[in-house]
Amino acid sequence: MLRFKKILCPTDFSDPSHAALKVANEIGLEMMAELYLVHVLEPIPPAPTPAFSEIAAFDLPGYEKELEMAAKKHLLELVDKHTSDETKTHTVVAFGDAAGEIVRIAEEEKIHLIVISTHGRTGWRRLISGSVAGHVLSSGVTASHHPGADQAASCSTSNGSSSFSSSTVLSSLDAA
Repeated sequence: MLRFKKILCPTDFSDPSHAALKVANEIGLEMMAELYLVHVLEPIPPAPTPAFSEIAAFDLPGYEKELEMAAKKHLLELVDKHTSDETKTHTVVAFGDAAGEIVRIAEEEKIHLIVISTHGRTGWRRLISGSVAGHVLSSGVTASHHPGADQAASCSTSNGSSSFSSSTVLSSLDAA
């Protein structure tokens, strides 16, 4: 039987990402898999400060640390609210490009399955930059619709490889 041992579910703390987390938890329970709940923060570019300014410089590293701590707290709240006590969970906060960090973490942790919500930017913003799910998929992951949650897609990755496979949730995958 096909068995996913590690599932990654990125979240932006929106309702559609909560729906994806429910799907990830259901699959995780069924497969007795570990669940990695990931939130990616965009780094804040430092603003140039004039050398003659007497105004104290903004504590960017301190602010980013506060953002990271708040995100970790929110992830733990999601774990308590949306996952089963039987599911072994890991929470990860990363800084960088969301799609790039999701792919990087999936490769490093040898993730077997990514469950990601497909909501996101609409209109001109999506046209210009695309969605995070779209960028993750363009890295070589193929989406497979899961009927258990609105606007959720399940995506598979290869195990131990530095690139994603084109297998879907319903096809065979080296996840034993």
